[in-house]
Amino acid sequence: MLNKQEKNRAESDPLQELEQLRERIDKVDEKILQSLAERFELVSKIGELKRRHDLNVYDPERAQEVENKWSSYAEQSGFSPECAIKIYKTIHECSVNAQKSIQD
Repeated sequence: MLNKQEKNRAESDPLQELEQLRERIDKVDEKILQSLAERFELVSKIGELKRRHDLNVYDPERAQEVENKWSSYAEQSGFSPECAIKIYKTIHECSVNAQKSIQD
């Protein structure tokens, strides 16, 4: 949602507004990637723990639990649950692959 000042600028220069919105998206993208990096640090620690204790990399019950949480969080945030699940499945696949590489 644009504030009053942004709205006034947008009406006078839509290209400037477009650039400002893109800059905001870039900042959000940076935060997403920082969060993913943090998540994958934790994934590595979990992979090490599973390796030391001879635990399975893939836990279908946990995967379903997290998928359900993503869907719920998305719905609460006004974001498409279907889109959120697609993103989660991609992240989960990368997480499992990272843990498998630790197991080898």
